[in-house]
This record gives sequence, C-alpha cells and structure tokens, in this order.
Amino acid sequence: MERRDTQSLLQLKVAENDYRPDLSESIITENSEHEENYFDPEAFKDFREAILREPELRYDYGLDDISSDQMIYVASVDLSQISEEENALLKQQEEAQRKNLEAVAKRNAAIKNLENQAKARLMSQYMDRVKKIKKHDLDEKKGFGKRTKNIRTRFDEARQFLKSIVSTKKRYAQLHIGKLKEKNDMEIIAMDKAKKKLYIRIELCRAVKDKLPCAHFAILVSLWDRLGGTKLEFSKDKRITKPVMHGGRYFNNCLRFEETLELDIPSHSKLTSSMCISFELYLLKNRTVKFDKPVAYSYFPLINSDFQVSEGRFKTTMLKGSMDLSIEKYSDIEAKYRNRIDDWLCNLYFTTKLADLPEEMQLKLPEDYEQHQFSVTGPDGLKARWQGVKRLKYVMGEVFQDLGFKAKKASYGQLWMSLIILSFSLWICRLTHYFGQWLYLNMCGIDVNKFQVLWFTFTLKYASDLYFKIILGFIFAGALFTLFIFLLFSTIAFLCYWYAGFFPSIGYRIGVLYGVAMIVDPFVTIIESVIISPIEDDWKRDPFLMTLYFRENAGSEFFGPAITFLLYLVIISVSAFVVYNYLVYVHMNGRILDTYNRINSLENAFMVPYDAEVGERYLKWVVKKAHKYKTVEGETRKVACCHYTEKRKSESYSHIAIYNVGKHRSLYRHFMKLANGAIIELSTNRLNMFADNENP
Repeated sequence: MERRDTQSLLQLKVAENDYRPDLSESIITENSEHEENYFDPEAFKDFREAILREPELRYDYGLDDISSDQMIYVASVDLSQISEEENALLKQQEEAQRKNLEAVAKRNAAIKNLENQAKARLMSQYMDRVKKIKKHDLDEKKGFGKRTKNIRTRFDEARQFLKSIVSTKKRYAQLHIGKLKEKNDMEIIAMDKAKKKLYIRIELCRAVKDKLPCAHFAILVSLWDRLGGTKLEFSKDKRITKPVMHGGRYFNNCLRFEETLELDIPSHSKLTSSMCISFELYLLKNRTVKFDKPVAYSYFPLINSDFQVSEGRFKTTMLKGSMDLSIEKYSDIEAKYRNRIDDWLCNLYFTTKLADLPEEMQLKLPEDYEQHQFSVTGPDGLKARWQGVKRLKYVMGEVFQDLGFKAKKASYGQLWMSLIILSFSLWICRLTHYFGQWLYLNMCGIDVNKFQVLWFTFTLKYASDLYFKIILGFIFAGALFTLFIFLLFSTIAFLCYWYAGFFPSIGYRIGVLYGVAMIVDPFVTIIESVIISPIEDDWKRDPFLMTLYFRENAGSEFFGPAITFLLYLVIISVSAFVVYNYLVYVHMNGRILDTYNRINSLENAFMVPYDAEVGERYLKWVVKKAHKYKTVEGETRKVACCHYTEKRKSESYSHIAIYNVGKHRSLYRHFMKLANGAIIELSTNRLNMFADNENP
C-alpha cells in the first residue's frame, strides 16, 4: 500500500466516543494494481497513527480541490482485527520467506547435486580417458617393444648376414691377395718413364714333398717398398707363372716351374735399399678348393751391397701360410723358421737379370744348386762392408724415405708434417739447451738475473764473470742436457717395442728430427749469438765466452775462437754419433740395421734350411703313420734308430730308418739327425739300387 500523507486527510472535529471508523472495510486506493500479499510495515504504521490521531476539522483546507482528484472512503476498523491481519501478514511473509528459503535451498541443493553429478560424470569421463590413454600408451609401448624387437632381430640378422659376406669376401681376398693392412706411412710411388724391367726366371721349389696336396700351383712375383710396407703394382702382366701340377707324395721332391717373369722396377734414382721382391705360392682352385689360396711366401732384397739391382742366381726360403704383413725385418723371418722349422716349406731357386733374359738351365746335379746363393753381397761386397760413406748414404736414404723427403706428390703431407716437427724440435732443443745452462749456473752457485723464454729465442743473464773451467762446463751443460733428453726418449722407444711390441711411427719420426735438431743446435747458437749480441750489446753468450776470457786474461785473440771451434766440433761429433746409433739400432725397431745386414752379410751369416730338411713334428707324423701301416697281405713297417758318435769332434748323429716288412724287406724312408740338430731326409734311390744288385 502506498504511503499516504496524514495531513491530506479531512480534518474533522469528531468526538472519540462518537466516531469509530470501521476497520473492516477495505481501503481502496488508486494503486490497487499491487499484489494482494504485498505488505509494507512502515506505511501501515503511519496509517494507524493517522487513524488514531484526533482529527482537526478544517473546512477551509480545500476539500473540494482534493476530492476532485481522489476518492476517499471512510470506515471504522477494529484494532484486534488489524493486529490479526498484521500477524497474518507477518506469518504469511515469514511463510513466504520460509518457502522462498526452502525453494532456494532446494534449488541450491539441486544445483549442488547437479554440480556433483557433473563433477562425477566429468571425473568418470576423465578416469575413462586416463584409462584409455594408459591402455593406448601400454599398447603403443608393447607395439613399440615388438617393433623394436623385430627391428633389432632383423638388424642382427642383417648384421650377421653382412658379417658372413664380409668374412667370405675377406677370406677370398686373403686367398687371392693376402692379408690386408691399411697403409698409413707412405703412398704408392708413381712409376716414371725411366722404369726398367727385371727378368726373374723361376726355376723350382725344392723339398716340397707331401707338405703340399696334390693340385696345381703358381707363383706370383711382386715389388714392395719394404717388408710389411706397400705393394708397388706397376704392371700386372707377366708376373705369375703358369699352373704346375704337384703330386703331393713324399717322393715328389720338386715343384718345377722353369718360367721367366717380368717385373717393372723404378729407375736407379728412385731405388731405395729397403725395396724387396715377394714370391707367393698359390694353390689354384679345383673341385675341393673354391678359391685360389696362398700357401707360402718369401721376401728377397732388390738391392745388393753395391746399391745396385741384385742380379745372379739366388735362392730364398718359403714360409707356410699367407703373407704376414706384420713382419718388418728379415731377421724376423729367419727367427720364425729357426725357432720352428715346421713353419718352413721349401727353398725357392730363381735367377734375375736386368737387361737380357736369363739363361735357361736344368737344375739336377748338386753343383747346380750350389751356384745359387742366399746372400746378395756384390763382387766388391767385402770392401763395401767397411766403407763408411756407403753406410752413411744407405742410412740417410732410409731416414729420408721414412720422413717423406723422397716421396712424390702423394706424400707431401708427410713432408710438411716432418717440417713442422723439425721446427718444434729446434725450439725444444733451444729450451733444453738454456735450461741445462740454467741448472749448471745454479749448481755452481752463480746468481741468475734473468731467464726468459720467448717464441724465437731465450734470454739467460747472470751476475758475475766466469772462469775457464766454469766456461767449459757452461758450454757443455746445454748440449749434455739436450743429449740426456734424447737418450731418455731413445730408451723409452726401445723399452716400448721390447716389452709391448709396438711404438708409433710418428714417435720414431719425432726422435729422428729431434736428433737432427740436436746436431744443428751449435750452429743455431752461433747464428743466434751473432744476430742478437750486437743488438743487445751483450757478448756474454756461448760462442764469445772463450774469446772474452782469453782477451782479458791472456791478451790473445786466437785461442778463444780456436777452443770454441774445437768444443763445438766435439759436441757435434758426439751428437752425430749418438743419433747415428739411434738410427741404426732403435729407429723403426732397428729396421735399417736389419736391411743393411741382409744386403751386406756373407752366406755363412745366415741360417738357411737344407733342401732335404724336415721338422721334428713331421718326422713324428711319419713314424706314427709307419706304426699304423698294414696291408691286406700283412705287410707292415718297422722303425729302427741308431746313434753314431764321432770321437774326433765329439759329435753325435742319429739315423732313423723305416722298413717295409713282408715277403721282401725294403727300405721305405730314412732320416739323419745331424750334430747341429737339423733332421735331413736321405734319398733311397741309390740304396734300393744297391739292394737290387745284391739280391737279383
């Protein structure tokens, strides 16, 4: 109900007892469009006070003006009824509020329920999604594991298949080419127009016997820069013999080729003393052997003691198996069959000629074989062995070849590397030189004012003048300390190869170049002093100390330079001697000395197996076979052994004979063990001939 102003009511002067408005009547106002249940406590209070207030009857208020616009109903209302209606309205309002709160609570509960249901639904969907993702990840992981396993299995199968192919190809390469080895220290030398042809006539392989099976064999000839080095295949034509059949029985003593081969060799200016010829004996493929297989090999030096191409009649030892590139010295080959003669197969006889074809000859008589030598010492070989100029030429040629100074364009990398190492070695030699002098001055109690290390030179200044003995020690101190470092390096290189069997080639190269720097160090000292002393006005340097001493104490200008020259001559000679011995005995594990001994030693300096020599294992195998031998007719073989002693020389011999025992007794095979331990199989042809003459 709209709040009404009580002043707008009719002010009528009516007594309280006479006028009691009827409150039961409804008060209708122009705002009756509000809802029936709307209740305003403030308006109702104002309305009640207006009713209960004593009216003021003023007839001049303008009732006509007011009543013209509004209608006023006047009635009498009971207070109890109003209170009841008020209470009812309050209850109705409280009920409405309660219902409203209940509705709100139900709505909130419904919303909460819906929210919980939505959360539960979302959580369920999330858990289902997580489960699906986990299951998918697990399935993917299982699938990935299976795919990985399948890929790994297939990869392993492919790797094994590839390994089998590689091993097959490697075996094929080893059978056809020999053992493969990567070459790092030298490239193949290009052949120039001045190349020559060396004619090699392969005569025969003697004492092959049953060491080889019954098959066809051929010999391949090749040129190498050194043992275990690089094969110089300039031409592949006419380097292999025609196939020759071998019976494979003990009485098939020789494997005859009797064929001339051609080998291209460099001109005389390109020859090096380490070059060698290789002979490889191949078992050709047949029904039982699928590939050509190398069964023996040998090396022979190309240069003789006169540093010329070896020409003449020679023989060489053939070792069993494919070519071993780990062998770098001739002494290693000799040591191999010296320690175990069963590794030796036979002796190969051949003839070499540089200009013309070698003459053909039939090797049948013993004197024919004696013309062939294992040594390559030339006609003046005995003189050449004592000529130091040739030895020095040989050593320097080998060293220059190892350092790359005699190589072609393909090895310029080695040359530049050697020059870099040489520059660094010169700097190290200068450092050790001055450091040795610094140590000497401190040991003598002389104060050193300045010791400075620069890029190109060194500065060493001391406080007092030096005496004659101290000057001698001062000059020798630097050279001796440098020499000590070189000897220490040489000892380490020797011990590494002695115990570990290996020392890097770059280490040997550093040793050689450091030795060269040690030899030229006195010259560098003189040049350095001549340049720096006038600039710094300091003449207290090594070459001028003796001159200053004799000028101040003896007044002589001659003795100082003369003594300095002699001192430097001694230092250079000692350094050169040490470096020479290093090159001969330590450098490349003594390969230079080994090659030098091979081309300069006489025949009696080598251990060459006899043609009819056999090993102890071979003899045991023959004896074991003889004990098991028995024919259908009951024929067997018996072994007899006799020992002989020569009283004059106190040498003992043993004779082992194997007899065929049956209806007729005959000598099958017999062997003789000499005093030097060699076992030789003797021929039975003459003995059987004598036996036939005695028993016709």
